Amino acid sequence: MNGESYLDVLRRQGSVLPAYCGGRGACGHCRLRILPAPPALPEEEEYFTAAELAEGWRLACRHAFSENTTLQLPAEEAEGAELLPPDSLRLPELPAAEPGLGLALDLGSTMVAAAVLDLAGGRLLALARCPNRQRDYGADLMSRLSYCQQEETGAAHLAALAKASLREAAELALSACGGRLADVRRATLAGNTLMAHLLLGADLHGLMQAPFLPAYSGWQRLAPEEGLGLSCPLELLPHIAGFVGGDLLAGVLLARQEKCSGWRLLLDAGTNGELALFNEHELYCCSTAAGPAFEGMDIRCGMRARAGALCRVWAEDGRLAGEVLGGGPARGVCGSGLISAAAAGRQLGLILPSGRFSRAVSGNRLSLTEDVFLTQQDLRKLQLAKAAVAAGTKLLLVEVGLESSRLSELLLAGAFGSGLAPQAAVEIGLLPDLPAERCRFLGNSALAGACLCLCRPELAAEAAALAAGARHLSLEEHPDFAESFVQALPLQPLSF
Repeated sequence: MNGESYLDVLRRQGSVLPAYCGGRGACGHCRLRILPAPPALPEEEEYFTAAELAEGWRLACRHAFSENTTLQLPAEEAEGAELLPPDSLRLPELPAAEPGLGLALDLGSTMVAAAVLDLAGGRLLALARCPNRQRDYGADLMSRLSYCQQEETGAAHLAALAKASLREAAELALSACGGRLADVRRATLAGNTLMAHLLLGADLHGLMQAPFLPAYSGWQRLAPEEGLGLSCPLELLPHIAGFVGGDLLAGVLLARQEKCSGWRLLLDAGTNGELALFNEHELYCCSTAAGPAFEGMDIRCGMRARAGALCRVWAEDGRLAGEVLGGGPARGVCGSGLISAAAAGRQLGLILPSGRFSRAVSGNRLSLTEDVFLTQQDLRKLQLAKAAVAAGTKLLLVEVGLESSRLSELLLAGAFGSGLAPQAAVEIGLLPDLPAERCRFLGNSALAGACLCLCRPELAAEAAALAAGARHLSLEEHPDFAESFVQALPLQPLSF
């Protein structure tokens, strides 16, 4: 393809289409109708029906822009900022601090969340979230790094998008309790290492290749004049390593508020899978390139966990049945639905341990509902994601000489954990098999941990010491990772 693509032009004009693969033609989400239509490409047959191709529907990233065309964008529901019930954030009891409003922020790869607290009362006042606008430049971190490499102003552009997203979530949460950005007395942010680097304008070169070295360490501060509109500095939690960020550290700080003498495993499997194995005295951690499958992205009928998403699938009377968030017909399948669909498909003999469809599946598609289905490629992406996380889990356990049966707790964090059926994850070899009473969901532990740091300033030193003393397992350099990864690929229970 010569020249700019339709996706490039639409991005420049502000009409951004989702491109979770970073514009490589691998996700099928940058759909638009072009009239007159250019010839369809072979790879587009996977994403469109024959009727849609005849009507002119194409992938915006695969065709060179022509001025003499008319464009039609899909009439899909836009996902914007929204208020959430304050009790949906799982917080420990917070102590009273100085008078005023506190703002805690979670800068995730996919979503941004904001919590407003009454510092004097240690009380959560409002909670909001919105999409991270960066995700239209790639659902995974490496796609965004690639964009920064290819575009001279790419890093600055992604930083501006992050700031706009943070401000949108913060202003919505503040407006719900009659506040403004200028009223915030203290502000704290937790985010993965790349998100924090982009926000701070830090050098990205060390993150672009192994051994993935960050440009800084310790707590960082974004000055009030640097784009969020706050009247106070924004304090960023320390990261631990190249792709083990302040978001995981916040989760560990949160979990440590409940005393436990044994080893605990914390898993936050978003687009960047982060794992922490810790007890009262030690912290081991690693990150895995899980990709966006666990968040329902880069999946043919995938979507985030929101209204219309098929969130749980099970085997019933020899067929697949499911639950849709918010009720009504399913519009897509989210990460928890994808995992449970794979487990149910295995139970019914529709999916083989290898991840291939059995002969009982016709047309190379496994129908979950009338309009939602899984492709062979979807299952392959799930296998790659779950094998990366499972291999990381196994190697962390080996590092400390621990069998999974001896874990005191398995802690699941983020949107991935909140809707997950643990048994389904065990059946496909994603999680170790532990009794239900030893599995706990933390919800958005990154945001909750940031709230904790707001109300307990003395935790700043503990956070810095934890980050500095953590033992990071570099999986890309680990001699046993490749073998562990391959062993974890089959969709079947795995010994950890």
